[in-house]
Amino acid sequence: MAGVLDQEEIDALMGGLDSGALDTAAEQPQGPTQNFNFSKQHYALRRLLPALEGVNNQFADAALDKLARISPSIETVSAAPIAVTSLQELNPRLATPCRIATVAAAPLTTPIYLIVDSDLVFDMVNRYFGGGNSLRKSRSSERFSTTELRLSEQIGEELLAELKPAWHSLIDIQVEIGNWENDTRFIDDLEDDETLLATRFVVSFGESEGSIWLVIPWKGIEPVRDRFGGAAKHGKREHDPEWDKKLRKGLEETELELVAILAQSRVKLKRALQLKKGDVIAINEPAEISLSIDGIPLMRASFGTHDGKIAAKIIETTRTPLLVGK
Repeated sequence: MAGVLDQEEIDALMGGLDSGALDTAAEQPQGPTQNFNFSKQHYALRRLLPALEGVNNQFADAALDKLARISPSIETVSAAPIAVTSLQELNPRLATPCRIATVAAAPLTTPIYLIVDSDLVFDMVNRYFGGGNSLRKSRSSERFSTTELRLSEQIGEELLAELKPAWHSLIDIQVEIGNWENDTRFIDDLEDDETLLATRFVVSFGESEGSIWLVIPWKGIEPVRDRFGGAAKHGKREHDPEWDKKLRKGLEETELELVAILAQSRVKLKRALQLKKGDVIAINEPAEISLSIDGIPLMRASFGTHDGKIAAKIIETTRTPLLVGK
């Protein structure tokens, strides 16, 4: 306790312990206790979240484009923060019924799950037939109709095509829908307490919204997580020759200010303060002048006239600008 308590405080503390004035009994925790499984390695999951959130944002942008073609009244699709959860915790958040696509996504070692909730399906079907969002208030069935089943599967198949390009910045995956379910209880591959990465994609119609979920089991990611490069990897950048051409063209069309310095003269401060309108400062006719861009001398030139206009004839290029693609 050196450096924390002085000697007088130490003596008072020890005296209190000896006399029983200080209660040393352990304080009992209030409420029920919960066991925590450190083997779940939540710290490893947290390191991957920034990279996975980038993937989700790309997927949300692509999802908006695909879903708006099916239902033009959709305004936005946004990715909520990734939740580290379990099936037991996730189930109460899923609207009933829901359409669940089991998706093989090699090299992930377990399937991932694309879930289309009932609110989204009901809204899209109702609007297709000219309704508003009144259907969600009155509908009580726990089964999809034939039309709703067909639409939910169309949504899943359209979005499935966007998973591979969205994940390409992290890892190349090969996706394929295995089977469809309407209830998470029928998914045999998931345990209730299994660690999951769940992302809710909020599909907004303006006055109402529905959801699409992407659920990824941690045990499917864990064996290949090193290939993600963690949060520090921002994606694979491939060389695109068309981008080079566009960049070069854009630079070549950029307007710059070319400055010709005709002469420079030195005067005393006293003389400069006395200058007034009409005063003349004598300068010699320059044999050569300097042409500069952004204060950087690039060329030497001779000063004169051309076709009755003041002009500069380039004598020498003293510095070559950096050219894209040279």
